Amino acid sequence: MLIQLCAGAWSALCVGVAWRAYRRCQNIAADERALARKATSSDAIEQDAFERELLLRELNGELNLGQRTVKVLAQAALTGGLALGFLALTGGHTHQPEALQAFGLGAVGGALGLGMYRKIGSLADDWRAQLNSAANRKRRRQGVDQPERTG
Repeated sequence: MLIQLCAGAWSALCVGVAWRAYRRCQNIAADERALARKATSSDAIEQDAFERELLLRELNGELNLGQRTVKVLAQAALTGGLALGFLALTGGHTHQPEALQAFGLGAVGGALGLGMYRKIGSLADDWRAQLNSAANRKRRRQGVDQPERTG
């Protein structure tokens, strides 16, 4: 019983921390979409272009870090469930149901974490695509040609 409790608590802890990172990434993506819309609608931001670029890089770094954090937490939940399941198996063949339950709890935590990992990746890809399209629109308005590839 103690092994299942530990596996469930570990998975819940990993999923809880991953959920916080996921919500932070959602907030960053929502704020950044608003910033990108504002930047494309007004040309008055030109004076703070350097600060805006720094902000964009910082938020991009936070999105990447959030995605990596969630992936590591998903792996930790799965590994914790596997380790506790193996610990239950060392007690003998009478503890096989405990081992399966511990591994199952770890697998559920890992699956939830990987689902959040994919969602953060989707958020980040949409966010980057919107920023790239905003930058391309701005270049077209300024009359800057796209660089040609050679070779």
